[in-house]
Amino acid sequence: MPTGNLVLVARMLIAAAWYQVNYRTPIGFAFPPLAITAREDPAAFTLGRLPELPHRDMVADVVAQLYKAADGPLNALRARTRPQDCIPAPTFPTRRISADADLAVDGLLLDFKSTRHTGTLSQIEAWQLTGYLLLDTANQYRIDTVGLYLSRSGTSARWPVEEYLQLLGACRREITVFRAAFTELLEGCTADAEPYGQEEENRVRRLLRRLAPVADPGHCLVCTQPCPPSGRRPRETSGAADASTS
Repeated sequence: MPTGNLVLVARMLIAAAWYQVNYRTPIGFAFPPLAITAREDPAAFTLGRLPELPHRDMVADVVAQLYKAADGPLNALRARTRPQDCIPAPTFPTRRISADADLAVDGLLLDFKSTRHTGTLSQIEAWQLTGYLLLDTANQYRIDTVGLYLSRSGTSARWPVEEYLQLLGACRREITVFRAAFTELLEGCTADAEPYGQEEENRVRRLLRRLAPVADPGHCLVCTQPCPPSGRRPRETSGAADASTS
């Protein structure tokens, strides 16, 4: 794509992102240049004016991300899949919580992040991927791998579901049991409608106690996985020490 066209695409993507902010969190929409310009002169706010609003540094940043997306992990994903295999913004069969992921394709649930901090997986990101995985109660997307694509660095991290749950220290690995428990947890949940109360907390604790497996001897009491063999040597007591304490 010629550079001029790519810049225009980047400008339109930024404008679309501002509209997305308005859709998801209207309270934050008062601050992007799009809203500020519209308020200053509504009559002059036209489609032709829209691509002119993003600052050139923002445009350059998005253009760089587009170049990275064209040649990298996503390119390999495109090579082994077809467009009709891709499901953008997959949703889940529940009315208890509103959630849409970024991409489901060929058993892979992929979330896109534009963070500048590419060396760690934050707790929020880990929970987000787990939530999507558990919300697919009908196994509609046949997820066997979860992953992140970091658009600013052009890198991707992916984990098979079993390995991902193990890394999180999940006590239960049977995904159907895990999903059923999560569905039960959401039943009757009113956290979005009213403040989180003691009754809600007690209900969650009862469910967790019922689901908690019993750890076998030699297994971790938290994650129930086998404990590694101890490298410590048995403590030896000298004869002199024994005599001195007798």
